Amino acid sequence: MRDDGGNSWLFVILILLALLSLGGLGAFAYLQQSRVMQAQAVAREQAMLARENAKQAAEQAEQVALNQRAAAEHARQAQADNDQFQRMAEESRMAAKQAEMIARESEKAAQQEIKKLQQRVAELEQKLAEAEDALSKAGAGK
Repeated sequence: MRDDGGNSWLFVILILLALLSLGGLGAFAYLQQSRVMQAQAVAREQAMLARENAKQAAEQAEQVALNQRAAAEHARQAQADNDQFQRMAEESRMAAKQAEMIARESEKAAQQEIKKLQQRVAELEQKLAEAEDALSKAGAGK
């Protein structure tokens, strides 16, 4: 056995081991590259989904804002209607008070008119009685 021959077999074995290691590293690198590509594909898909979700969220936020504006406008209109109804109710109360005052004044005027008419009736009844008395005296004097 030669010392050089043994070393050459050892050298060949080392080269083969190195090649196997490089092959293993190549396979490992290929697997890693495959995983990276899968991760990139997943990241792209997630980014696309995130963009779609953001778009939908923006549309929903816009719809919510429109709904809030519409609700605010309805609330303003309802407040304006309420204010108008309150003004109308106040005007009705004032008109009712005026009608009540007019009714009281009319009642007082009617009471005064009734008193005047009663006095006039009393005066006329007295004159009638005097006239009947005068007629009966004139009839009795004949």
